[in-house]
Amino acid sequence: MKSIFTLIIFLCVILQLQAQNYILEAHIKQLNSKRAYLAGFRGEETSIMDSTSVLDGKFSFPLKNSYKPGLYRVIPDEVDNSGTGFFDFIFNAEDIKLEADYDNLVGSMKILTSKENEILYVFLNNLKPYNRKFFYLRSLLDEYSPKDSFYVSVSDEFIEIQQNNSQVLMDLVDMLPGSIASSIIKMNLLPIIHPSISGTELTGF
Repeated sequence: MKSIFTLIIFLCVILQLQAQNYILEAHIKQLNSKRAYLAGFRGEETSIMDSTSVLDGKFSFPLKNSYKPGLYRVIPDEVDNSGTGFFDFIFNAEDIKLEADYDNLVGSMKILTSKENEILYVFLNNLKPYNRKFFYLRSLLDEYSPKDSFYVSVSDEFIEIQQNNSQVLMDLVDMLPGSIASSIIKMNLLPIIHPSISGTELTGF
């Protein structure tokens, strides 16, 4: 009889753990929206899954056990004119707590809880300045002859920034191998583009 009672308690604990949801807590400063929406991805499209009220930029979403691990998006009811007034996060069976400024969501993002999202935003904050410098140097190479000494100098720098970026990405992958964040980062580990490949040819990559 005692063993049956113990088994019942054990099963109740298991069921309670299975029913337990995780939570996303966010504080987005300067956010004037009254409501925010949680969206999942279907290919390149998003699908609204839940909504919640926003008070002084603070809101939360329950992250249900039925949600598959992956990338999700939070969209305020007032997206700015650039269409970038949203942010993405990874859900992988953990609580997430974050804060940011609405006018610079990626750049100001502070992940207070969630190692996986911390790594994701280190990657995202590295991506924009890298891309800017990459395409700036690529445009300079298109303007000069390979025989020009300036071309040689820019060419060396063009290869160097790619090598450095690849190392940064590999270091991030090694911080949490096998994670969703590392999988996203791996997709951006591209071959080194040789300086002789023109900007026009680059669009084919």
